[in-house]
Amino acid sequence: MKPEDSLDLQNKRLGQIVQRAADFVLDLLSTSLQSRFVFHNQRLTVLTVHAVKQIGLHQNLSQDEIHRLEIAAWFQNTGFVREAKNPINSAAAYTNNFLERNGVDIKEKHQIITAMRHTAHPHKVENLMERVLYDAKWYFLAASNCKEMLQRMRQELAFQNEIYLDEEWRSYVARMVYGHE
Repeated sequence: MKPEDSLDLQNKRLGQIVQRAADFVLDLLSTSLQSRFVFHNQRLTVLTVHAVKQIGLHQNLSQDEIHRLEIAAWFQNTGFVREAKNPINSAAAYTNNFLERNGVDIKEKHQIITAMRHTAHPHKVENLMERVLYDAKWYFLAASNCKEMLQRMRQELAFQNEIYLDEEWRSYVARMVYGHE
């Protein structure tokens, strides 16, 4: 077997795992996510996965790296099924269980879960792959339906008793937009 054949097999294997991740996460979110999560839901998840592909290609990531980030993006919001205040731990647990069931090796599993965890805390973002996932997470700010997405975010925060008056909300959004690197 030639080295490029081995890369093709690896790429195909990860591509299949990405599809299984998509199926698993979309089913999980549609059956288990509470309806009050009008922002961190299937819609944001699909947008984030799309952004990972676009940004990853633009940053010249390999297909293998993009596949790993797609898996991370699929699982990014799954923690909201279990908890709203600190969902990253639950998302990491869902991801870890899924990756183990699909035979993903420890190195890849660590890279995927670490990228997810680091994008929850921007000061921890360390490498290009993590920056791509972090940017994809905030891609909705550049989407044509940004205003609608922000309204959904505000509504979801209100369900968590984080109520923002109009001026406070504008300030919050400005910090999100202008504080992003």
